[in-house]
Amino acid sequence: QQLRTRGCKRCKFFLYSKTEPVIEASQDLAFAPWSASYPCAKAHFKQFGFNPDVNLWNAIFDFSGKTGTSNWRILGLEEVFHIEVELEEPPPNPSPEDPAAPVTYEVLCAPPLQSGESCGQSVGSIPQTRPALPAAPPSTFSEVKQVPVQDGAKLSVFEQLKQSQSLKAAASGSSPESTGGLAMAALAGKTFMEVAGGSVL
Repeated sequence: QQLRTRGCKRCKFFLYSKTEPVIEASQDLAFAPWSASYPCAKAHFKQFGFNPDVNLWNAIFDFSGKTGTSNWRILGLEEVFHIEVELEEPPPNPSPEDPAAPVTYEVLCAPPLQSGESCGQSVGSIPQTRPALPAAPPSTFSEVKQVPVQDGAKLSVFEQLKQSQSLKAAASGSSPESTGGLAMAALAGKTFMEVAGGSVL
């Protein structure tokens, strides 16, 4: 229900959080809202009391905050991808579903919501500098990239995402190392991770 990080570098988070995420001693983090679908996702959100319309993904509190600089940023729409997980189940196999609305440029630029709960602000007067909003996507942008992942495949989820990122980098003519560090999408208690070069935490 809440994200807390410490000592993380070059990480991407596609996040659903009921309360303000907390970061500390972390650098070059990037955030976007939940962007994933899998069978029964809507039922799982309902079961755990997750309201997809109330997502505090960008209400970050930084315990290492400084005036004039931010240790995190918001992903640009062209950097966002949507993970679609297919489960290896006997028929009838339910189709992947996304409980949240699609990620758009307007969603990325929306002001943060507040939970009304304390995430440690009372500990001290820690300056909070929000990052600049992401630039509008380029004119060549068409839609958020879809990344299919098959549960039970020979390649692990971790390896499938890494392979997908490598193929994307090859198609664009860039190197996998240039696409970032570790990306994470928390899927209602199950975490799918993508290695895109750099250090693996």
